[in-house]
Amino acid sequence: MADKWGHINKFIKNPTPVAGKKRIDTEIKDNEKFSKNKLIAQVKRPIKEFDYQIDSFFNYVYRTVAMPNKIIDNPKSSKYFFFAALNFIVYLLLIFALGAFYSTQFNVESGLRMTVSGAIFSLVSIFFTFLIQMVALNRTNNFYKVFVDSISYYTTYNLFVIFELIALYFSPETVVLFYIIRFLIIMTIPFKLFVTYREMNNIKMDVFPLHITFIIIMVIYIFISKDIEWLNFFKFAMTK
Repeated sequence: MADKWGHINKFIKNPTPVAGKKRIDTEIKDNEKFSKNKLIAQVKRPIKEFDYQIDSFFNYVYRTVAMPNKIIDNPKSSKYFFFAALNFIVYLLLIFALGAFYSTQFNVESGLRMTVSGAIFSLVSIFFTFLIQMVALNRTNNFYKVFVDSISYYTTYNLFVIFELIALYFSPETVVLFYIIRFLIIMTIPFKLFVTYREMNNIKMDVFPLHITFIIIMVIYIFISKDIEWLNFFKFAMTK
């Protein structure tokens, strides 16, 4: 009989202290409250991946000016290809205007030459950027992603084209300055991409040689195309 009621007697002899029970109940309630608050916070606060959603072209343009690196950091940035293509068209329209107004009178042929040469130069530079990063950094990046990432920096380039157009009429002596800035922007874009791709893939290597390789390739292209009017994009010949 003693064995039958032994576990009850043991419980009576060693009851849980009231203070201890209250402490345990308090801890349980605190844990439940913390879990509930954490769940509410996760619902109210957007996940980091969606902090930079781009749902319109104007929103895309804003992001490319304010934080282009956020687009490049996105492994799926190729989904913005349509917006990037529109931005590329804006770039072509602006360089058409720049080429047409560089002459004493509005010259459509000059504008078309600059548009064609600019489009080819940009596509060649993006293509070699894609090849270099594919060999040295990340083979999973397709051409669409590299195109979108590159064109994300063209918004800044477009702004300086606009400044150069304004300078043609109001400050001709500063035109060459904007010309140099445009050249530097378009030639340094691959370096920014190489750095970002290296960080995304946790690769420990110096990307400077990759950029030097790109520069050498593009200098060769510029040298070959310098006597071809429809390919010589960086020909500086202001006649105003």
